[in-house]
Amino acid sequence: MSAKVVTAPSHESVQASLALMTDNHIRHCASIDDSRVVGVLSIGDLVADIISDQQSTIEQLENYIRG
Repeated sequence: MSAKVVTAPSHESVQASLALMTDNHIRHCASIDDSRVVGVLSIGDLVADIISDQQSTIEQLENYIRG
């Protein structure tokens, strides 16, 4: 018996991929495009990307508030 391999489509958003990995309790996931592996996602890389996006948003809002 073999375990089902959890994969994410290459067009999947960062948030959706993170949710998939969290729901399946996995730290790494293959990114698939037309049944071919095109990359490997790690939960750390996804979290780092989300943090970077949030930091950018915070900076933009601070600049807007300052005028």
